[in-house]
Order: sequence, then structure tokens, then C-alpha cells
Amino acid sequence: MEARTEVKRRGICEGGLTLKELREKSDRLLQETGYYWGLKELPLKEKEPITYELIFTRLFSALIAAREKAKAVAASPLVREVAEHLTAIYTPEGDAVLQSTGIQVHTYIGQRTIEWMIYNNYEEEVGINPGDIFGCNDNAIAGMHPADVFDLLPVFYDGELVAWVTNVIMEPEIGAIGPGGCMPVANTERFTDGFRVCCEKIGTDYKLRKDFEWRVRFQLRNPDMFLLSRRAALAAIKTVHDEIINAIDEFGLDKFRQFIREVIEESRREQISRVKTRTVPGRARNVFVGEYYLKDLPILPYHRMDMIRIVPMDVIIQEDGKIVIDCDGAGAWGWHSMNVYPMGMEGGLSISLVHMFAYDGKANRGTMIPTELRLPRDTLVNPTTIALPTANCWSTVLSFYGLFMHCISRSLYSRGFREEIIGHGGGMHLWEIGGKDQYGREPYGFFMSDAACCEQGSAMGIRDSPDVAQEVYTTEPDMGSIEVWELTYPLLYLARNCAEESASPGRFRSGRAAYGIYMVHKTDKLLVSAIPLSPRRKILPNACMYGGYPGLNAYVNLYYDTNIKELIEQKKPIPTKLYEILKLVKFRKMEVLKPTGMGSELMKEGDLIEANYQAGSGGFGDPLDRDPWRVKKDLDDLVISPEIAKKVYGVECYWDENAREWRIDEEKTRQLRQQYKQERLRRGIPTKEWWRKERKRILNKDIPSLLVEMYQSSSAPHRGERWFKEFKEFWALPEDFTF
Repeated sequence: MEARTEVKRRGICEGGLTLKELREKSDRLLQETGYYWGLKELPLKEKEPITYELIFTRLFSALIAAREKAKAVAASPLVREVAEHLTAIYTPEGDAVLQSTGIQVHTYIGQRTIEWMIYNNYEEEVGINPGDIFGCNDNAIAGMHPADVFDLLPVFYDGELVAWVTNVIMEPEIGAIGPGGCMPVANTERFTDGFRVCCEKIGTDYKLRKDFEWRVRFQLRNPDMFLLSRRAALAAIKTVHDEIINAIDEFGLDKFRQFIREVIEESRREQISRVKTRTVPGRARNVFVGEYYLKDLPILPYHRMDMIRIVPMDVIIQEDGKIVIDCDGAGAWGWHSMNVYPMGMEGGLSISLVHMFAYDGKANRGTMIPTELRLPRDTLVNPTTIALPTANCWSTVLSFYGLFMHCISRSLYSRGFREEIIGHGGGMHLWEIGGKDQYGREPYGFFMSDAACCEQGSAMGIRDSPDVAQEVYTTEPDMGSIEVWELTYPLLYLARNCAEESASPGRFRSGRAAYGIYMVHKTDKLLVSAIPLSPRRKILPNACMYGGYPGLNAYVNLYYDTNIKELIEQKKPIPTKLYEILKLVKFRKMEVLKPTGMGSELMKEGDLIEANYQAGSGGFGDPLDRDPWRVKKDLDDLVISPEIAKKVYGVECYWDENAREWRIDEEKTRQLRQQYKQERLRRGIPTKEWWRKERKRILNKDIPSLLVEMYQSSSAPHRGERWFKEFKEFWALPEDFTF
């Protein structure tokens, strides 16, 4: 028998190419032709559409099934209850192909993780083999914040790398400094950000490495939960890995390769088509504002300072369908955990495009190709050092991209697409807890995540928003079950509901904000720390549209040494609504947490926490244009009070005792609204008068010192010259004016 001659492969990819060569070839073809992989035609989709859709359906179904399998395996309530995870497929060279339902903000980030391994020569120096498992949660490489942990598995077929499968899970405790160990505000360098996995090989032969497991056990408060999440992720990615092999066995490797490239090119074309069809070319502007109060935190003395930062956004929609986001004038990065690297900004853009355009299940690298992010270096959104913490980078990303969607909504409105409009601001005020839990375990730390997935929905162009039914970073918001959270937290829920009078008014109003009231339970050592997903205390976001009102800012209040247990024992009323603690409960001290604050004392059995979570979403249209029957419904549903109905909406109403409902006096309502409009005209001042007054304040720098420093930061020439040039032009300031 003739001996078989083995051909030594130079690389692990198609045709013996190395990963780096394949990556460079793909990028070159896109740059030279304008089409992904040079695909001017889509032969598989056009000539064999049934095969094309069969492969798509097979892979998409596998991704969703794998995600559900992970939920069944994991112990973390963030996975089981809130589904804080995602499973996705990538090309060998790292381009995003398909992803499951879930938190699709991570899709493009997974691509950047694979690219980092390629450009750092993992193929040669680390080795990429069948069954290898890689892990990453380092945001300076790629990612949102350290709590989001990626598990990556290469897929080989006949010795060739044909794809990658990844899963990302948010961990509720990551070994960081601070009470909860997840998203601490009291960390000012990356070295206190928590457990880091820097694209490491954490497993071989489809199993976790023992040395990695030991490192986890020595560095986390909840190592078992973390390790079970890794096994849940492995169950998910191995399921998809096997289904890819089955699909190749059935359809052939050539068609599989063709599909994963064509589906990316298809998404690129679809993105351009939707932008051209639904929007109007032009420029929309908004600005992200973050208030960071660090003076009172237990941090390094030279990092203790309060500051305000802005990130201006110019959203430019070009005639060719490309969307450009220009952040010229963004403020400087700082020694705090609210910085975000460019990869995190890409993640925010990718999920925003899913919300606004690419919601057909095929969002991928192609969706991102006709976009451009211009992020000035040395800024909050593009730091120049990897030494920064990013635990709370979401505080920037959520609010920024909520406002980005607000800009896109204005363009949709101009084209007549009103159903898709969301005047969204983005932002929440969450918290984490640490110390000792109800089972006596110490140290204990956990992220309070029951409200992390149900933000106050913004008003839409055609109707009111449902309550707590919207979130920037996921398309599937879910608060989870109280019973499960009470097994996890040393807290008992006294209430979880929607706050009255929290809906932002307008012709169409926003949804109501969620709140919770909690009693500390079976512990004498609990510290509460804020998580500033709504990094605002005094400044409201520009999230309302066409005369609607802005949303409120969120808050967390702490009450020490209360008599709540006595009230319960005596069967007296206990607080179930916001502000009822002030009416019903005695306490020694009340503390209002700043967006970047931490409790000044340990909490213990019987202390209370009051959290009004969501904030920022705006109303749509003038409240005086609201149909009175909608106001009546809000009154009947306890959404608003009669005072708000009259003062804000201009609706005269009275309670019908016999019918047990509110009635509207239509004639008095008409008269009242006319009166309000006349009062507006009397109160109003000409724009020129307002402009002159404000210009004088700017020239004299008659503004708070925090704002002066904020403008100094954003007007530095190396952070962009356009924004400050336009600022001076608008206010007619001297050419040599500076802050």
C-alpha cells in the first residue's frame, strides 16, 4: 500500500493561511471593493435561497437553544432570572456572524477579542487547538466592564479553523474592591477593578484548566457561582460548536464558508438600505453629561475630586447611508470607574443599531461597516492609558447611546416613521451591597440587579410608553422573581412597583419608573454603594422631544436604626410607596446616596433602603396637546395626581363618587389650556435677550467652578477643535477666548 504523504499546513485557516493572513485578506478586499470579502454578488442567497435560509435557521436556532441551556446550568440569578448573557458565532478571522437573543451589546466586542488574539500571534505563540477554551474580561483588550466575562471556543473541521463560538455572561461579583465586588465606585485604577482574564487559555479538551479554577477560588467572594457560569458558558458554546459541525456535514464546508460571508454582506447592504429609506441625511446633535462626585469617597487622596464631563455628539447621516458619530470636544478621562475604551463605545453602537434598524436577527459585522465612530484621544471615551478602571463604563455608554437613539428618532420623524421613535435618555441608579449575608457568609458581595433590565420606557411618536419596559443594552428586559433575589440578598422586599408621578409628561408620556423598598434582613454588617448608571444628580438629560418634559433623576436613600420591626410586630401600616418611610417610620438617620456615593455606615437588621431606579426618559410633544381621555386614564390608573392633571396637562377634572371614576370638564379644560398658552407668551422672552444675558455670563465666567473646569477640559485643542470653535461662533466670543 502506497504511503500517504502528509502536507504540512502553514496556518490553521482555509488554504493553509494563518489567521493574520486571513484577517488581512478580508480587510483588504473590503477596502478595495467596498463589499465584504469582495462579494459584489451573493450567489448562495440568490441561487440557493432555501439552502441559505436553512443554514441561517439551523445556526440561529442553535444559538437560542444554547443560550437557554446556559440558563439551566448556571447558578447566578443574573443568568437564570435576567438572562444577562449572549451566545454568538464568528468567522475564523473574528467577524461577527450571528448571535442569540439577549444582550447584543457584546456581539461586536467578541469580534475585537478574537482580533486581539490574532494580532498578538496566539496562533504561533499560545496555540489554538480543537477543544481550547479562551477567556477574556479585560476592557483594555475588548469589552464593556470586567463583570462581563467572555468564553471563546474555536471550531475546527478536518484540521481547519472554520469558526469561533463565544458566550458572554455578566458576573454579579468579580473580586473588585468595594462592597459588592462588581461595579464599585471606590476604585480609581484598574488594579482594583477585580479579577482579570486577559485572553488566556482557561481550558483544553473542552474542560476548564485546574490552575484557572484555583485562581478563581483564591480571588473571588463567590467562586462557585463564577465557575458554574463558566460551565454554563461551555455548555452553550459546545452545543453551537457541534451544530456547526453538523451543518458542515450536511451542506458542505464550501457552502458554510459562503454563508457566513454572505450573511455579513447582506447585513451591510440591509443597514445602508434601511438608513436611506427611513432617515433624512443631515446632522443631529446632543450631549452626554456625567456628574462625578469623588471627594467623599474612601479613595486615594490625589484622586478625590468632584468633576463634570461632557461628551458632545454630532450624529451625521450621509447620503450614502453611512452614520458618523463625532465626539469632538469630549472631556478628559479621569481617575474614576466611568471611563470607557473605544471597544465599549462600539458595543453601545452595535446594540443601538439593533434597536433602531437591524432587528431581524442578522445584526453582525456588516451592520457596523457603514458606521464611523470619531472618538478624540485622551478623553472619557478614548483614554490614553490602560491603567484606568472601567467598572462603571456603562454610566457613559447607556446615557450616551440613549441620546444617540434620540438623535436617530428625529431623523426617522422627518421621514415620517413615527412608530420607531424613542426620545430616550438612558440611565439608572443601581447599587451593590457587601459585608455579611443572611447565611453568615463573610465576605459577601453582590450586584443589586433586579432593576437593571427594566428601565423607564420613553415616550414614542404615536403612543405612551409601557411602564419599565425598555433598556438600552438589551432587547429583552426582565426584572426576575423577588423570591429568587431574596435567596441571594440579605434583604426582604417590602415593595416593588411603579412610582406615581414618575412618567415624563408630554402629548405622549414616558413609562413610569420602577422603585423598590427593602428591609435589611439577618445581617449586622452590610455596606451599600451606588452604581451610577445614571451619572446625574442635578443636570437633566436632553431626552424629551418636541415639547415633552425631561425625566427626573434617580436616587437611593438609606435609613438607619428604624422601628420597622416594631411596626410589623404590631401589625401597623408599613411603607409600600415612595416617601411613605418619611410618614410611617421612625429612624435615626436618613442618607441620600450620590450617583457615585457610598453609605457612611454599616446597615443592619431592620434598616431600610429606598431606591427609585430609573430616570432620564422623556416625553413626546406638548403636554397641553395631550388628549384629555388619556389624562383621565392616567388619573384612574394612579399614574398622575389631579394636581399634575391641572398644572401640567391643563385638564380640569373632578371625582365622580357615584361612578367611582374621574370625569373631565371639557369646556373648563379648553379654557384652562388657552389660559396657559397666553401665560407662556407673557412669561417668554425674546431669544436675543436670553442670548445676550447668557453670553455675558460666559464672558465673565459667571458660572459654577465645576462647569468652568468642565469647559476647560472639553476645549483643550488636542481633544478636537471643531466643537469649541462652534461654541465660540454661537456665542460670538473673541477668537482668543478660553476658559
